[in-house]
Amino acid sequence: MRLVRSLLVLAALIPCLVVVVAFGFAIGRGRECARNRDRFQLEAVEQAFLAYRDAFGRLPDWGEGRPFHLTEDMHAVLADGHNPMSRVFLERPFPLVDFWGNPIWIALARDGEDSVTVGGRRLPQPVAAWSAGPDGVNQEGLGDDLTPGW
Repeated sequence: MRLVRSLLVLAALIPCLVVVVAFGFAIGRGRECARNRDRFQLEAVEQAFLAYRDAFGRLPDWGEGRPFHLTEDMHAVLADGHNPMSRVFLERPFPLVDFWGNPIWIALARDGEDSVTVGGRRLPQPVAAWSAGPDGVNQEGLGDDLTPGW
């Protein structure tokens, strides 16, 4: 009788365990998908700034060499053609925040430079974009911050 009762309890628990494991797997996959989407978006922001530089011969003078958030006005210049050439460099809809609601950070090289410094590291590129990631703390591309791969 005890063996039958134990088997019944076990039979009832197995589907519950399967559901818990599947749910945990789905949550993990959802987070990884969000990270990949954000990395793609950060790469798109960097490419938009490079296209702007190619069109105008220089990067915008935003941030004065320091990291800054991508604002709606800046977004309009890149995505809505609010610039002297009326060019669109970034397709809408494009969020100004990452999956967790944190702003996108940008660092631009100063005029005449082809590298940018982020978090004390000199990157061999004129534009760097990153997100503060799940913890919401800007660690300038370190910690759990998301970068497009630099």
